[in-house]
Amino acid sequence: MTLYVAYNAEYNVLICKEHECAISAEFLYRHFRAEHDIPLQQRQEIAEYASHYIPTKASAIVYPRTKVMPVPYLRVIDAFHCGYDQCDMIYSTVGMIKKHCRVSHGWMAKDGERWSGTRAQTFFQGKERRFVCLRYR
Repeated sequence: MTLYVAYNAEYNVLICKEHECAISAEFLYRHFRAEHDIPLQQRQEIAEYASHYIPTKASAIVYPRTKVMPVPYLRVIDAFHCGYDQCDMIYSTVGMIKKHCRVSHGWMAKDGERWSGTRAQTFFQGKERRFVCLRYR
C-alpha cells in the first residue's frame, strides 16, 4: 500500500503518492479505480490500509498562517503570496494574485507588485484548494 498511498499523522490525511495530493476517505476507492491502472486486489488492499484511519475532511484542514516545512509526498509549486498587511492568501498564478489584490485590497497596476514569489503546497485540489507557504530549515 505504501507504494500508492501515504498517511500523514501531523495533518491526518491520506496522500496519493502519484498525484501528490490528499484524498478524502469517501473518494479514496473511486480515485484509485478511476485514476490508476491497478488491479482490483490492490485497490482492495489500499482500501483496507486506509480503513485504519479516519482522515480529516478537506474543509476541516487547518492551514498554518506561518511558513511550514514541506509535507512529504505533496506537490511543491511556485506560487504568489499577498503582501498586504494581515493577508495570508496564496495563489498559483500571477493572474489570480492580481485579481485577489484588486478585489480584496483595491490594488491597481500603478501600485506595483504587492505580492512575492514563494514555494507552496496544497493538500486538496478543486474547490477545497488552499495553499500554505513553505520554509526550508
